[in-house]
Amino acid sequence: MSLCSTTITRTIEPHPDGFLDDETPLTYWRSVAADDFDGELRSAVASSVASIYASSSKAQAAIGGDAEAAIELVERLKAPSKINFQVDLLMTILLNVAFRSDEAADALARALKLMPLDHADRERLSASWSAYHGPEHRLFTGPLP
Repeated sequence: MSLCSTTITRTIEPHPDGFLDDETPLTYWRSVAADDFDGELRSAVASSVASIYASSSKAQAAIGGDAEAAIELVERLKAPSKINFQVDLLMTILLNVAFRSDEAADALARALKLMPLDHADRERLSASWSAYHGPEHRLFTGPLP
């Protein structure tokens, strides 16, 4: 699948309409607030990101935890008209980096405001990541994929 001149794939196949409607780590970014991520959910996200293959060095860097690369990939999405598998992949990569990077958490908050989610969910999730700063939020110390 081609995205932003980058090939990114995941071992799970999306639904035919390109939308993941099941509660999976690839959908947590659009349903779970920042403070609700415990070690188990963070580990699930990290494992999911670790299973993503990317052909470009930028995407590989983002998967490896590079905040600048993850932010750039998501900013290329602009304001998508619908959430599809590619959006879920890129937002999950950014989510994984946001656990450790204030810059990525801020970018996630901004990106959430542009996503075609229910208004209340969009505002709730965005606000949770805007407030996600400081060492008290950095409880998970496991490796990034």
